[in-house]
Formats: sequence, C-alpha cells, structure tokens
Amino acid sequence: MRILNEKCNLERFFEKVRGGSLLMLDYDGTLAPFVKDRMAAVPYEGITERLVSLTSAGMARVVIVSGRSLVDLEKFIYVPNLELWGSHGFERKLNNGERKNFPLNKDFAEALQKGIQRCLEYGDRNSCEIKPYSVAFHWREMEKERIPIAKAIEKEWKKICGNTNCEIHYFDGGIELRSKERNKGNVVRELLSEVSQDAAAAYLGDDITDEEAFIALGKRGLKVLIREEFRPTAADLHLVPPKELLMFLDRWRKACG
Repeated sequence: MRILNEKCNLERFFEKVRGGSLLMLDYDGTLAPFVKDRMAAVPYEGITERLVSLTSAGMARVVIVSGRSLVDLEKFIYVPNLELWGSHGFERKLNNGERKNFPLNKDFAEALQKGIQRCLEYGDRNSCEIKPYSVAFHWREMEKERIPIAKAIEKEWKKICGNTNCEIHYFDGGIELRSKERNKGNVVRELLSEVSQDAAAAYLGDDITDEEAFIALGKRGLKVLIREEFRPTAADLHLVPPKELLMFLDRWRKACG
C-alpha cells in the first residue's frame, strides 16, 4: 500500500464508512486481471464473496463502473443488490434490476457505424470489440504485431470523427472510439448526488478512463489506484492487486460492523 496524498487519512475515512458508504469500482484491471481473451476476464479469487458480504447485508451501496457493456458485465459477476454502469456511463442497471439507457447523439451514432467498419477492415472479430455505444480495438499480449494496425485504425477514426462529438482514447491494451457525451466522471457525479454529503465514498480503478472518475470524486471521497505498476494519477492511494485489494475490501466490511 502506498499513500499518495499526504492529506489521506485512512483511519478517519473508515470511521465514516459505518455511517453509510458508496463503493464504486472499475472492473477490468481492478476486480479482474487483464487476460489475452477479454471474454475470460473473471474476478480475482475472493472478490465476489467480499462484494456479496457487503451488499447482501446492506452494509454498503456497491457499484461497478465499466467501459464494458452491461451484457458483458453480467456474464462475469453476479452479486445480489449490485448496481452496474456499462459503456462508460451510457447503460445503467439499478440494484433492483431496473435498466436505463442513455440516447446517442445522431452524428456520433453515424460515426460509430463507420468506425466499426474501419476496425473490421483492419482487424477482425477477435480484436475488434463492438459495443452498444463504442468500438474498441484490442492488442493485449500481441502488442508488437497489432500496434501498427492500431495506428492505422486511429488515423481512419480521426477522419471519421471530424466535428462530431467523439473522441479516440487509448487504454491498457487497446484503443477506443467513443462519445464525449458521457464518461465515468458523469457516473460518479450522478452517484454522489444520490447519497448523503456525509456518506463515505470511494472509487477504485486502474486505467486512464478511471482518472475521469478520480477527478469527479475530488475531495468528496477516497480515490484508489489498483495496479501492479504505478503510474501518474490523481488517486490518493495505490494498492497492488489482488492481495492489497482484498485487504482493503475486508477493512471496508469490518468498518461497516
């Protein structure tokens, strides 16, 4: 464990947890390790059990915030009373099962279809992940072979974007064409608006997209980087998974009483 912010007081934070808490977590790279086959990214051993213990007794409001679609997330993790946000905040599944989708801008929807076509022209179905609200090209463990392809796809996507409301974003092991309208920061702000100002809130994430969430959380809560290798971040705390992550969740559960 590495404290990155000298003002970070974990003892004081966990004292607040007992009075009500909001625990927000990224999925890939945070709750589950990166693997070559993205459809085999199951949670670290012990993660699901700890989340079940937090949600089943109503100890905490637990929310997963991911760039993956809801359909994908539901394949990997089932926890009663768990809330899911997919597609960088375009899809929401409440803890009662109710679903809500946010509409796409028409211009971006057209750009997305062209972006998917370009991805499939340069890549294939295994490397191109077609999501409801974005498209991603993955290279993971084939970096040397696929990075030139990613560069070519990026060049084509830039032509497509033009003045439309879209952005091209690199993440660990890939590149993604997505809308600027919503991101993980939007999700964090909406969730914070739904809980008491006194609630203890934390966001745990590993990727560059999680920085949007860290910035949105600001001084309202604890920002935790979950990553083996450290990188520059706005987080308050750095934990190496899975051991330190599991210890953190255990401490949260204990603080809930």
